[in-house]
Amino acid sequence: PLTIAKPFDLWRTTGVVSEGACFFVLESEESARKPLAWVSGYGFASDICDEICSGLTASNLQAIYNANLRPEDVQCISAWGPGHRLVDRGEYAASEKVFGDNLARIPAYSIKGAIGSPLGAAPSMQLAAAILGLNSSLVLQTVNWSTPDPECRFCLSRENRIIYHENVLVNAHGVGNVNSSLLISK
Repeated sequence: PLTIAKPFDLWRTTGVVSEGACFFVLESEESARKPLAWVSGYGFASDICDEICSGLTASNLQAIYNANLRPEDVQCISAWGPGHRLVDRGEYAASEKVFGDNLARIPAYSIKGAIGSPLGAAPSMQLAAAILGLNSSLVLQTVNWSTPDPECRFCLSRENRIIYHENVLVNAHGVGNVNSSLLISK
């Protein structure tokens, strides 16, 4: 059971449903507390009929442009990557449309190999991991990723990486073919 969740791995079988929870307190820019991160862009879109994760292309671009950035300005990706062959490949295809050849150079990771897929709680847990990584210049490893799927060429690693980055794109894909992307910044 500890190795069944294998995001973007050639030998993955399917995702693993898990449990978890996470929440955030959003405050205005006028708050006296120092922020952990800024929500600098947001986007959402539904999939095109029968094209899993196709809406991630539009939601990524919305989040990036909403943050007044360009795709080449994204420095890290927190991928949805549930370890399901069709969803992983759909996310990669959507990301490739946004980032083109640069995608292979943008550090990326999925936390699903470590936590499974807590369904509706997954995006907030990804956001927590992304914020902690942003503040410590850490790009997380993709747990249980050992044999790269040649059809999902994200810039993943089996080890945590210390890489300074100022922004992270967080992807989410949900039941009902909905997608959202959040761009967080230092």
